[in-house]
Amino acid sequence: MEEIFAAGMSGGIAYVLDIDGSFRSKCNMEMVELLPLDKPEDIEYVKSLLLEFQEKTGSLIACELLKAWPEPTKDFVKVFPYEYQRALRQLAEEKNFKRMEGDCLMNNNISAVRDIEELVVDGTTEKKRSEKTLDK
Repeated sequence: MEEIFAAGMSGGIAYVLDIDGSFRSKCNMEMVELLPLDKPEDIEYVKSLLLEFQEKTGSLIACELLKAWPEPTKDFVKVFPYEYQRALRQLAEEKNFKRMEGDCLMNNNISAVRDIEELVVDGTTEKKRSEKTLDK
């Protein structure tokens, strides 16, 4: 493999089995972040991919990885494109904004919101606001 993995990668996540630890040197690090396979949801997802691959192809490598599971997780690398991370953050922010906007509408709080910053929850401000309410 040449030093071009992730050259144009902007969407989606790849999981790479990096047995000899040389993958980083063959990867376009300007485009992606390389992460260990340590989140339970990622570990389960990769295991399910291996199971499906082994069932469909009879792969001996997949079979050996599954027999030794979860030990092989230390040899996997999660390839997470920066552009995809940005898109996921933006989507989460939009969902959060819509949820908060919906909360304001449900509470008949429409006129109270004059600025988007008023919809962002600030722990310190929220604590002061709740303390004022208790003082009354």
